[in-house]
Amino acid sequence: MSQKEPAAKKPNTSSLDRPALWGLTLIFFALAAIFFFLPTGNSIPIPDPASVSPKDIDPSPRFTPLSDPPKAMVNGFERTCMDCHVSIDSQPHSTDLHQHANIELQHGINTRCVTCHDSKNRNLLATLDNKTFTYAQSSQLCSQCHGPVYRQWERGIHGKTLGYWDAKLGKSEKLTCTQCHDPHHPRFDAIKPLPGPNTLRMGDQETGDSQDHGDHKRNPLLLPPHSKTTDSHLPAHESKH
Repeated sequence: MSQKEPAAKKPNTSSLDRPALWGLTLIFFALAAIFFFLPTGNSIPIPDPASVSPKDIDPSPRFTPLSDPPKAMVNGFERTCMDCHVSIDSQPHSTDLHQHANIELQHGINTRCVTCHDSKNRNLLATLDNKTFTYAQSSQLCSQCHGPVYRQWERGIHGKTLGYWDAKLGKSEKLTCTQCHDPHHPRFDAIKPLPGPNTLRMGDQETGDSQDHGDHKRNPLLLPPHSKTTDSHLPAHESKH
């Protein structure tokens, strides 16, 4: 029987590899230090954060409609409209708002209270043909003059809906006219737009044949200039002829 030859011993190279490994490690550390401290020549535009007030992005209703019957604090006591108007001989055609100095009546040609308020029962609203509504039905009262907008509101085109669009996830709330508009001054005041998006890729873009000249260097974070094409949806090398 032949005897097995002893396996060849692997050469011990640890003493040879260790200096090389240390040398490579030092080289990598040196390169990392160079890349870290070496100026790149390009500055990243970091804009100052925009200041936005929380009330400017608050989606809640702008106004709280009066209850039924409507109530207000008068001399420290909660009163309904008829608590006072029952003893006041109101003039239907009067435009004097001495008792309601806080109201600015700027609603088109509607210069009289009785255009919308019932002349006999001030706890109710009334149309021009004397049909009465409660304050919870104020949107139906608005429809007598704003028919097209009212139909858009019914279909969800006009106005605001809060909550969930998917009824399976939760309830939705369609805001009424008087939750967004002041009924006495319904026109919105000028609204200052919120700051637009300002990302690293925003800014003046170089166009077409512009070239770098002198000290002017193209910001590498800006989008590249668009290639000229004869077909807008194809790259230049695939344009139709």
